[in-house]
Amino acid sequence: MKWIIPCQFLQFVPQIILALSGIFALPVNVKAQTHPINPNTQSYRVQYFTNDNGLPQNSIKGLAFDELGNLWIGTEGGIACYNGQEIKKDFEIETFKRIAYVKSTKNRILYILDGAGNTFRINGKSLSLSKISPGSNDPYAFYSHISSDKSKLEILNKVYRADKHFQYIIISTAGEIYQLGDNYDLNLIENESIKINLPSGRKKITQFYDMVMAIDSFQFHLIKNDKVLKSTNSRSGDLPPDVKMPELLNAFYFQSEGNTYAVLRNTLFILSYKNNELDFKTIFTGLPELIGINSAVFSTANEMLILGTYTNGMAVIQPSPFKSIIAGNVILNPGSNTNISNNIMSQLLQADTSIIASNGLQYKKDGYTQTGLPELFPYHLFNDTKNNLWYSLNHKYTLVRQNPTGDITWSRKFPYYVFDIKELPDNAYLLAESTDLYLLDKNDSIKLLNSISKFGKMDIYKVFDFSPTHFWIATDRGIYTFDKKNYELEIIPELEGKYVRTMLRTDDQNIWIGTYGDGYYLHYQNQFHKMPLDRNQSLLFSHHFEPDSKGYLWISTNNGLFQVLEADLVAYAQNKNSKIYYQNYDKTYGFSTNEFNGGGTNPGLTTQDGMISLASLNGLVWFYPENVKPVLPDKPIYITSYAIDSIVYDSVPKTIILEPDFLRIAISVSTPFFGNPLNLSIEFRLIGQDTTWRQLDGDKIIKFNNLRHGNYMLQLRKQNGFGINNYSYLEQEIIVKPHFYNTALFYLIVAGLLVIILVFTWKRMIRRYQSQKDKLEKNIIERTENLAITVDELKKITQQNEMLLGILVHDVKAPLSFTHELIKNLDFYWHDIKEEEKRMYISELSKSTLKLSIFMQEFLTWMTLQQGVNIFAGKNPVYIKHVLTSVTEFMEMTGANKENRIILEMEGNLTVKSNTQLVEIIVRNIVENACKYTDKGVISLSAIQIEDQVCIICEDNGQGITASEIQTLLEQKGTEADFSSSFKMGYQVIIKILDRLNGKIEITSQLGVGTKVKIFLPVE
Repeated sequence: MKWIIPCQFLQFVPQIILALSGIFALPVNVKAQTHPINPNTQSYRVQYFTNDNGLPQNSIKGLAFDELGNLWIGTEGGIACYNGQEIKKDFEIETFKRIAYVKSTKNRILYILDGAGNTFRINGKSLSLSKISPGSNDPYAFYSHISSDKSKLEILNKVYRADKHFQYIIISTAGEIYQLGDNYDLNLIENESIKINLPSGRKKITQFYDMVMAIDSFQFHLIKNDKVLKSTNSRSGDLPPDVKMPELLNAFYFQSEGNTYAVLRNTLFILSYKNNELDFKTIFTGLPELIGINSAVFSTANEMLILGTYTNGMAVIQPSPFKSIIAGNVILNPGSNTNISNNIMSQLLQADTSIIASNGLQYKKDGYTQTGLPELFPYHLFNDTKNNLWYSLNHKYTLVRQNPTGDITWSRKFPYYVFDIKELPDNAYLLAESTDLYLLDKNDSIKLLNSISKFGKMDIYKVFDFSPTHFWIATDRGIYTFDKKNYELEIIPELEGKYVRTMLRTDDQNIWIGTYGDGYYLHYQNQFHKMPLDRNQSLLFSHHFEPDSKGYLWISTNNGLFQVLEADLVAYAQNKNSKIYYQNYDKTYGFSTNEFNGGGTNPGLTTQDGMISLASLNGLVWFYPENVKPVLPDKPIYITSYAIDSIVYDSVPKTIILEPDFLRIAISVSTPFFGNPLNLSIEFRLIGQDTTWRQLDGDKIIKFNNLRHGNYMLQLRKQNGFGINNYSYLEQEIIVKPHFYNTALFYLIVAGLLVIILVFTWKRMIRRYQSQKDKLEKNIIERTENLAITVDELKKITQQNEMLLGILVHDVKAPLSFTHELIKNLDFYWHDIKEEEKRMYISELSKSTLKLSIFMQEFLTWMTLQQGVNIFAGKNPVYIKHVLTSVTEFMEMTGANKENRIILEMEGNLTVKSNTQLVEIIVRNIVENACKYTDKGVISLSAIQIEDQVCIICEDNGQGITASEIQTLLEQKGTEADFSSSFKMGYQVIIKILDRLNGKIEITSQLGVGTKVKIFLPVE
């Protein structure tokens, strides 16, 4: 529907406004102290693990990743496995609780040496241990025969890969280096083939690529095979120049994934050998302070550093590219005790690359300062093409325009805040106040374009430039199109009733629409597509969309930030993608709050150098999208174990075979993933039982109870990250054996028994044949008698039809005679009667002929129904309000002798697909019956939609009818006597018509109070 919006001119004196504006506005270019923002250091997600949240004990003795990506943790209290989501520590194999070390081969095959000298190999897929050597009750005995004097080794928990053949070395207390077997089988040790003496004194030795590096208080020693390649204190790279060799000796060195790393001064360095120097390159800086680091691993894929300590457990550290910009205790105005608010609703990018926020601060990369603006309304800031700054004042409903020099050039007080401004041609502006639209022309004259109050309560939040001819206006009741030329407002039906707060165009086709409580939509190729939500449905409240240069869309909500590939969303709208992958970031990534803001001007923007700035309840969030490296759930999924009833099996066969009397099978699923758990989605289905994909619960256990016998295929799939249908799959065959009564032998036995029974039954059938023949003859006689009864009933129907014909002649004769006499008198006395009498007679003649027409129409309908002919030839739109209006006008014309009032109580219009003529017959007869049994009363007509049906309601305050009479009407128990005086359509024909229209009727009544009749018709 369209509304033409009236225009009303409001005149104000600009000079008075400019004079008053100085009272509550200050120029921007005031001098203010610059406050530094967070130092330019990297923030981190840090998870601490101790025996309070999963570790067996707080003293970490070794860390290593297995071939699948699980992290194994050796402690003084036992071994544990961490897959990024949960820690498993209850391993059934008997071990000495103290772990000496955990070590990985080049293929990530892991070995563990416990405090009793036992060696175990780790199976990452089944999360289990297997013993490969006996214990000796002496953790050092295994190596003691290497040294001639049987002395214990100094660094037994460190075994280093030494050369390109991946041989291994260990170091004795005297600084001697020995080579072990290259197959890492700790049962086999080769003879002492290499022995190198290092300088005595305090040393630290670590692996460095294909070399070994030893550090003492004076210099580095680089050893390869049996030669010392270099002894020097020279180094290069990012290492601070004031770092001396004693400090380097105290640094923590570790080897991971073939690289050597050092942790020094809260910085992670990677070491390389270049130009006969050790090169230190910074990986992370500003690491959290950890005391007593004695083990570490680094994952380059996840950019994840894991540090183990002597007594304080373990820390998992991942860098976060997000930075929260929070103002300190800045006083709003001199002499005021009010601090600047960090609840930022809107922001504005300036030409000098700074950001003005709705809290009155101006933010730059090096700090923030006060703008000198007064206390602002938080929802709107606007810069026009002339670089004028527009803002609203808090608590005063006043809009101010300020030129680049800080002078107030225009201001005006409105009934409420102005939420949005759009610049128009000819130096004009469209101002969107909360409930009204205004036009400000080039002469600063303002006029009211429309008052939305006549459409009901509606709040405006944003004006979106949809096309050269139209704006889209976002409101709490949907989106309206606004004609820029004619000022016509029209609702967009697809989003009617939606609370829309934001819109953004990313290219010529894609327009993103965020709502408050109803998710978000994509307008693509002139259609609206509702986008799927995340698992926690945080995207129900989509505040803002910000695209980046890599094709991602960043969506801020009141519960975190989401990264999604825009091409994936478009493919979903094209039905090419079945499920969307959302990367969820919460405040563990560096936000100070999960609740971002929306509804204001630019709750998100991108600076000239590509940085995204988002407004939140506690400051701004800044980040560079190219620096965001999401941790994706791209590792394989696998089954670690399964349990049948109470028995657990660590080894998973290709086919799991279940006995027929099993009660329950529980299958444990795992995948290494060190990111946000909300970004991990694993689904399963059991082919043979169901084909629907179901989300795996947080415990990662699939349970089935009492499966019937047969072959099944358990299918699992995991969304690996962005991309169309980007899944990893896993299949596990399951066979449930049948009970004996389900086997082929049992069926054969049963078939034999059936043959015997059939033979016996055949003989009995022969004996019964004669008896059945006699019964058949008896049935023939009974059917003949029934046919005779049917003939009698047909005769009665014929008599009834003849009677109905007589009634028809009787009912038609009187109106026709009246009509004839009326016409004859008019003809004879035409020149002798007055004009008023002529009009009265003609009116009576019209009513009489109309009654005859309707009567004949209804009678023919009745006769057609009696003959069983299908008169419902097709479905057409039936406009209920039109039908009720027609019946009301007809009954008011014909029923005035009863002095009844007929009231139509219906707003809007409802439509069903049916037959207009039949629906009108039903309603007219119901209203006629109501008029018949109501004197000087009120008869109301209304209609409502209930789910997929339209309900037409006729209610009167007449005589009412009893429950038994209602039952008689609905069960069609009327007899010929019901038609003895005159033919009335009645409820018999109503019920027959409703049966053809797939409708139904309900009647409720109370004697002396009135009757309510409800007619239900299907919409389709």
